[in-house]
Amino acid sequence: MNQSIKLRGRYYELPIINQPVSSITYEYSITLGIGGFYIRINNDFIWAQYSYQTDLNISSREAWKKLYDIFGKIVIDATADKSGSLHLKFENGIEINVDCREDINCHSECWHFGDINGLIIYSRPGETVILG
Repeated sequence: MNQSIKLRGRYYELPIINQPVSSITYEYSITLGIGGFYIRINNDFIWAQYSYQTDLNISSREAWKKLYDIFGKIVIDATADKSGSLHLKFENGIEINVDCREDINCHSECWHFGDINGLIIYSRPGETVILG
């Protein structure tokens, strides 16, 4: 297992806690730059803040508007479930969840996590795969 990834119960803890979101880009997917790492979201996701929650289509204007609220914000929790789901929580209470269960209709990979040296983790429906 990659040395920067820690196992916490049934979750992998991503090494971006206490780092700000430094970039947000969109091509065919959404890419978040966080502390020398990147997270590429290839699938629809759940956006939540306090008691409000909504499903967002990755290519919608609403998704882009919501994502501006995390720019510059510190990540306070970042985990990947062994079943393929990703959970990010930010200092302003916003949470992003990418569900990648086997019954979810998503691309072959729901999300990626990596650094300048390449891919470290990716998810497929039903599993999280760690490289290295």
